[in-house]
Amino acid sequence: MTHERKTGNERRTTTLGDCVVVNDAAYSPKEAWLFINYLDTGNITENRISEIQHLIAGKDKIPSRARRKVQPGDIVYSTVRSNQRHFGLLKELPKNFLASTGFAVIRGKDGLARTDFIYWFLAQDHIVEHLHTIAEQSVSAYPSIRPGDIEQLKLQLPPLPEQSRIAHILGTLDDKIALNRRMNETLEEMARALFKAWFIDFEPVHAKIEGRWRRGESLPGMPAELYDLFPDRLVDSELGAVPEGWKIKALDEIAKFRNGLALQKFRPKENEELMGHIKRQHLSEAKCVIPAPALLSLDYVLGRHKQKS
Repeated sequence: MTHERKTGNERRTTTLGDCVVVNDAAYSPKEAWLFINYLDTGNITENRISEIQHLIAGKDKIPSRARRKVQPGDIVYSTVRSNQRHFGLLKELPKNFLASTGFAVIRGKDGLARTDFIYWFLAQDHIVEHLHTIAEQSVSAYPSIRPGDIEQLKLQLPPLPEQSRIAHILGTLDDKIALNRRMNETLEEMARALFKAWFIDFEPVHAKIEGRWRRGESLPGMPAELYDLFPDRLVDSELGAVPEGWKIKALDEIAKFRNGLALQKFRPKENEELMGHIKRQHLSEAKCVIPAPALLSLDYVLGRHKQKS
């Protein structure tokens, strides 16, 4: 054993391998699950899951890397390109959940280490950078680490009550960050919906034409004070019917273009897809509908709403 055992409330110097269990369970095709819920390495970043693939046996192709069994509360930590921070603490899991063999599945040993405390230890910038340095020295096709590299990490392990307090504080902060992120995503969705209604579907103009929006009245997404900013008829243009008084312009007339990225220098590697892209020439030639100047003043619109609230 490499750790120095102490009594009382003192911290102990140890290696991660002495206080965690790594990759203790694997799925076998002999188990013949009818379906799996699969997490690939690219589908989680700093505790945020973007996708869990629901795959049905006999219908969907089951990845050969879908092998790691995970328990609720385990850590999944990508061993490939660790600097991309594809790791997380999985508190709730769907049935028949499997993670890619590109993950190390880590769990604290009972009575010695809390898994949530170990997660925050592994999420530290200097630990991520240290593991990435090891990965860059690997001889594999991708910068990668071995589970043993994680197990060899040294740490000062506090007593369990202190681990619990530290993990609780950091977890609470992370929950608040996640809540703020969800709120921002909701606001962004609302902004996109409003933009589409006003400047793509021309809903305020249609509402005035059809008599659904009258002066002094408000409709969802159409405050009464903005009534005079929208015309009450559509006219033909090269892009189809547009609000009267609005102009059609090319993007290079209203925006400055900076040099883009030379994608030929960043060809996809094995098992990676080519990134979809648009050339600068196509952007500069694109046409768009420009509304009346008053509608382009964000300060004006926001100011009017602020006064009303």
